[in-house]
Amino acid sequence: MHSPIAMTAPGSRRFGLSLVEMLLAFAVMALTLIPLAGTFASGSMATRQIVDSTIAMGLAAEQLELMRVRPYGELATLPTSRPIDGAILPRGYSGTLSWREPAPGSLMEARARISWTVAGDRMRSLELSTLILNPRGP
Repeated sequence: MHSPIAMTAPGSRRFGLSLVEMLLAFAVMALTLIPLAGTFASGSMATRQIVDSTIAMGLAAEQLELMRVRPYGELATLPTSRPIDGAILPRGYSGTLSWREPAPGSLMEARARISWTVAGDRMRSLELSTLILNPRGP
């Protein structure tokens, strides 16, 4: 006589997983993967911020270098502030160049400010400055 609980023949092996075992395995997997997905999203956002900041820093440094190679006398005749040409900036970036002479005739301070939009609505900006010495003196 067979027991009503036994579903397999005596001596045979049972293969496969029951529905309860599968649900339990999926629950354990979900509890493990959900925090990993959050970590991935945070890492992706941080990487994007670093890329944006690096682009802005490179653009600002390039603009300051273009200022440094101009003759000092030419710099003194330029207006004290101007926008950076949008044709050289990536989409979503804007910038301004400004300068002043803290020591007229001998020293000029140049600033490049680059701004960009983050997540569609927040603005971020980066500003670099350098001093340019008049090689001929005051």
